[in-house]
Amino acid sequence: MKVNCESVRNGTFHVYTPNGQHYLVIRKDTAQSEVNLTTGDTSYFGIKWISNCDFTAQYISGGRMESKEQEDFFKKMVAQFSINKVTPLYYIFTGTVKTFKSNTTYTDTTWIKEK
Repeated sequence: MKVNCESVRNGTFHVYTPNGQHYLVIRKDTAQSEVNLTTGDTSYFGIKWISNCDFTAQYISGGRMESKEQEDFFKKMVAQFSINKVTPLYYIFTGTVKTFKSNTTYTDTTWIKEK
């Protein structure tokens, strides 16, 4: 079954982490900001759509970095996402974070409506 991802290329979404953080994600096609609603910290990413449901995210700026080296590391890191399923309440994605040392792949849920 083909997934239609047009409805999640733009919009406001919610991500909840296992440690209780709540992020507000604001995506406008090729730009994305992520606001940590606990700390108020905001990070900015460039988005490149590879296909209807696949995109990469590249860190641009923001977020609390411990050092210049940490910021440089994030700027070199690329995350690739594949959206697997879209419903009226959420979408499920698989993400791969690629660094110079390794790749980490995970599957998670992004909520279209706040939980």
